[in-house]
Amino acid sequence: MNIKLNDSEKKVLTFWAMLALIIISILLVFRIVAPEKFNKFFGIPNADKNYSLVKDRNRYYTVLNSINKYYQYNNDKDGEKVFAVLNSKYKEEKNIKSGNDFVWPDSIDNTQLVYNARLMCQKKLDTGVYSFYVSGFESNSNKSGRLNNAYYEVILYDTNFTFDIRPIDDKTFGGECHA
Repeated sequence: MNIKLNDSEKKVLTFWAMLALIIISILLVFRIVAPEKFNKFFGIPNADKNYSLVKDRNRYYTVLNSINKYYQYNNDKDGEKVFAVLNSKYKEEKNIKSGNDFVWPDSIDNTQLVYNARLMCQKKLDTGVYSFYVSGFESNSNKSGRLNNAYYEVILYDTNFTFDIRPIDDKTFGGECHA
């Protein structure tokens, strides 16, 4: 089937093809130059692929305070509060059903552990939801020196000002933040 187009139809078709090409080119340039604005304009969730170094002091101290709360709950042997801040997937993996599932060893010297962060990386998961990988070490508040290296993932939910924590290992952490 051969369709013959007259000159005016060819001009209209050429016009629409050129207009489509111009619009697509503008969108591509907009996507390259301002990807965050592009995603926001079209309603695309803005999630990072890699973790980057935390540079915002407010975020850093918010996450560190979250971990310190977790340590305080453990020092107080308050199973319900520890249960409340643990990540739901972590509780499921470890088969933790309630705050009564925690067993704390009897400590002769009433060791009060504190956490010292060395490296903190962040990644935006969704609007108002951020994941932080934190590398650091535990120490005794009554003595000097390091005890154990400890790694955590902290999820902050900005919409309702809550957090949850998941202890992770050094392999999950990866040891560095990416740009």
